[in-house]
Amino acid sequence: MELIAYWEIVRRRWWWLVLGALLGAGVAFGVSRQMTPLYEASTTVMVGAVNRNPSPVTSEINVSQDLAATYGELLKTYHLQSAAMASLGYAGLPDVTIQVQRDTQFVVITVRDPVPQRSVAIADALVDQLRLQLPDSEPLQFAERQLVVLQQRIEELQQTEAADADQRAELDAAVAGLRQQYTELYATYSQNRASVNTIDVVDPARLPTKPVSPKTMQNTALAAVLGLMLAAGAAVLAEYLHNVIERPGDVTDALGLPYLASVGLLPESESGGRRERICVDKPQSPHAEAFRFASVVLRYSLPAEAQPAIMVTSGGKGEGKTTLATCLAIVEAQAGKRVILVDADLRLPDQHEVWGLPNDAGLSSLLTGQADGIDAALHTTSVANLRVLTAGPKTANPTGLVSSSAFARLIADLGERADMVIVDTPPVLSVADTSVMARAVSGVVLVVRAGVTTAPACAAAADLIARSEGRLLGVFVNALKPQRGRS
Repeated sequence: MELIAYWEIVRRRWWWLVLGALLGAGVAFGVSRQMTPLYEASTTVMVGAVNRNPSPVTSEINVSQDLAATYGELLKTYHLQSAAMASLGYAGLPDVTIQVQRDTQFVVITVRDPVPQRSVAIADALVDQLRLQLPDSEPLQFAERQLVVLQQRIEELQQTEAADADQRAELDAAVAGLRQQYTELYATYSQNRASVNTIDVVDPARLPTKPVSPKTMQNTALAAVLGLMLAAGAAVLAEYLHNVIERPGDVTDALGLPYLASVGLLPESESGGRRERICVDKPQSPHAEAFRFASVVLRYSLPAEAQPAIMVTSGGKGEGKTTLATCLAIVEAQAGKRVILVDADLRLPDQHEVWGLPNDAGLSSLLTGQADGIDAALHTTSVANLRVLTAGPKTANPTGLVSSSAFARLIADLGERADMVIVDTPPVLSVADTSVMARAVSGVVLVVRAGVTTAPACAAAADLIARSEGRLLGVFVNALKPQRGRS
């Protein structure tokens, strides 16, 4: 489907898109307003003792990163989260998100809660509970105290004065022993200190002032776009399933058929109860002007050497073929041409009703030889230069009558008495009469009703006319809706 086709769908069903966007936005706005606002507090902690070592080695950094991942998983456990909530006197579990920063020792704890103060308190409680999971550091603290004691003892011995050389030797030996103990204890202390886990808060939780959820305006905008997209898809699907002719472009672009002209919907009031006579009752109306335009286009569609006999038909009932046939006859007569309008619908005739004429003699009478002659069967009308040949009495075999050579001779005889003969026929897809009559005229006009006639029906009617050796002059679109936004 080309872009122009999509544009036409949007133009015809624009209110679908508007309604879809409004519904989506309205639902999202209403739901968002009903949701409980949530406030968010985040705290960032650093895991490991790397920050206490001015020159950490790669192994220490890797250990701290592994510890960060481990403590991040620990923060997600039911035991730790429930303990944090219990320490605050709250029930249930918190709405918490744990994120371990890639290739770092940082863990971000994010808490959402309807109460701003609670979100901060829960974040702090989680950090406190995490610290309680650290290994005991009491042995390290004991070693620190022992190092202090040894250092003090060494200093005391160094300041002691010896009475003789033997005493000095004893003091030096004692100091050397203490220094050896200090060196060994410090080595052990340093090794243990490097392996001790620590948790430091580098970015404490702050009291939030605005809720982070729901995002009412964002939800409304996204829902409006989603509603618009769904409505657009529904419009395209409906157009595909509906598949009716809505505009002249559907005739030319989709079906590849010649387009003749179009007219808007004819209201009954404009024609005094018979819309077929609008060109007589309301000659200055836009509808009458549309039929005059169709008449001009039709003249140029006929070959110069062709017999001036035109057949008007449609695919189905109620599509406007009788209206077009009548209006074309009136317009041509008003232009000064001698016109004969033939009602060839021998099953459901209507022209005698349009003009208020008797139907005791007509086309069927001439074809069966029961009329006094052509001139006697023709009726004059209130329109100068226009005569009507009604359908006549009903017959048992209409198809046999119109398919006989007598019908073709009759059309030729009528052509000698008029400048143009217009034949109003039954729907071509309903009965066989129309297809056999198409051979006896110089051209066929196919009438479709906008919004009613389907594209397959129009194509089938055109195909049947072509297979019947008829010449399709063009398609006339009846009851066309106004094209907004077009000049």
